[in-house]
Amino acid sequence: MVQSIFTDADEYDLLHQDIVDDIPFFVNLTEKVGSPVLELGCGTGRIALPIARRGVEVVGMDISPSMVGKAMGRAKGENLLVRCFVGDMRRFALKRRFPLVIVPFNAFSHLYTLEDIRSFFESVSGVLDEKGRLVVDIFNPDADILRGSTVRRLVGSYTDTEGRQVVVYGTSWYDARTQINHVKWYFTRGDKEWVREFTMRVFFPQEVMNYARFMGFEVEGAYGDYNGEDIIASSPRILLILRKG
Repeated sequence: MVQSIFTDADEYDLLHQDIVDDIPFFVNLTEKVGSPVLELGCGTGRIALPIARRGVEVVGMDISPSMVGKAMGRAKGENLLVRCFVGDMRRFALKRRFPLVIVPFNAFSHLYTLEDIRSFFESVSGVLDEKGRLVVDIFNPDADILRGSTVRRLVGSYTDTEGRQVVVYGTSWYDARTQINHVKWYFTRGDKEWVREFTMRVFFPQEVMNYARFMGFEVEGAYGDYNGEDIIASSPRILLILRKG
């Protein structure tokens, strides 16, 4: 089932339009590797389109039909070599093989169970070239996430397509037993309010690396940001470059 935060592609894009820090990292990486690249959790093409603009073929998959539809519309408008389809990254099979599979912007955090993680790695292993690489990019949890908060905190704001200001506040509840963070975002526009919900599995650096090793991958690189710094407690990201062992 598609979580409500991902059902309206236009709304999602407007709220996330300022997130651009990761784009140069993935563009540079894919330029070195070449075509084709498989992006899991491609959304509306925020990363796929800049990659394709450099002449790299991108195949994208996302569980949200709304997101995929917008990605394909944008790619067609620019005549880019991008093909996106609706699918579940937990279980998939493709006839093509890829030198690079990328999972940007916390998409890996939608793997909630051990079975999800196992079948994800098995699926990726089935589409990677023998010397292929898998890149996983997720947030590095901090104390605020683990504590959670029932008090509404500002998430962000944007101007909608009709010029109206929308302000977004959020609450969260972290279940330590399952390591799942339950998030609610409250969208307010004047006297109107609507709620979007989603859940994300919280992973820790060694945990993800151990899952990868157990599933037959080697850790080629582990970074705490897009500049290649080591992972420390205050690092914003867990950025892993994995290869088939």
